[in-house]
Amino acid sequence: MENIWNEAQEKVHNGSTFRINLEKRDLVIDGKYIIKDGQYEGCLGYDTNFPVNDLLVMVEGFYWQYCRSVPSARSEARYRRYFRALPEHELSEDDMLYGENRELAQLRLELYLLIAILNSDLIWDEFAKGYWFWQSDKYKSLIILRQWII
Repeated sequence: MENIWNEAQEKVHNGSTFRINLEKRDLVIDGKYIIKDGQYEGCLGYDTNFPVNDLLVMVEGFYWQYCRSVPSARSEARYRRYFRALPEHELSEDDMLYGENRELAQLRLELYLLIAILNSDLIWDEFAKGYWFWQSDKYKSLIILRQWII
């Protein structure tokens, strides 16, 4: 892939399946490794060269979108999720009308984290030194584990 961020979103939007493993640094789309063990061809396609606090604000933004995304039978059948979104019965009418596809929102959130990790921009000791997890002050259900980063 020439631009992993854009092309991965396009593929998932068009129905492709994906799997991200933050610990192993993998991205698999339709059964093919796009990123394997942190190695990839092309460019990641998203600049994460910001202060850690700004990166975490971006993660919170992607998390908010994911929480309020519209589930489908396929998104609910996923066996591995790093984060939990709101169940359908807890979504507002606006969420159901204007929320984006849950799989696409999940891809954006997890891929953004993976890109920040691969770029070495999400430095654990700068935001959660001495802890085994980081919890957002804004969204208590948003938790990032140390093992995903280090």
